[in-house]
Amino acid sequence: MTERKDSFEFELSEPLKYHHSGNEETGNLLVLKAPSLKQNGRRIKLQQTFFQAVQSMRSKNPHLAEQEDEDQQDKEITGPEVLAMLLASDADMVSFHEEFEKLMCSGTICMIEDQEKMTKVIWEKLHYDDVDALLGEYMANFIVASVLKTLSKK
Repeated sequence: MTERKDSFEFELSEPLKYHHSGNEETGNLLVLKAPSLKQNGRRIKLQQTFFQAVQSMRSKNPHLAEQEDEDQQDKEITGPEVLAMLLASDADMVSFHEEFEKLMCSGTICMIEDQEKMTKVIWEKLHYDDVDALLGEYMANFIVASVLKTLSKK
């Protein structure tokens, strides 16, 4: 059985102000957890959109697909690669970002300084570069990684 990590830390490029226990705090660290079955519907939507984007890109350029298969044998996908694939595809990135935001604001998936849950109000304070980077890293770590590991065994 493949061991999977269940969390990772993400450092924001721009500090974030939030309230914790009645005090205003400033944080630049997010602790992100893998989605649970409670968030399974959102996870599947993100996963499906990513793989549709990859399939769309491969069908438009079959030579690229062959080269990728050779180059990607044992390489893990990175956050910037995930984001680039999505942005270069036909994926509806507005809907994708909205779905990602809902996932980040559900339960304890995203914790600020590992003490405060991410909320829509706090989310809207994030810098767009951080949101893009976070989306790529989260997808690479949790949403895409599990399927790619399964596919590489075949």
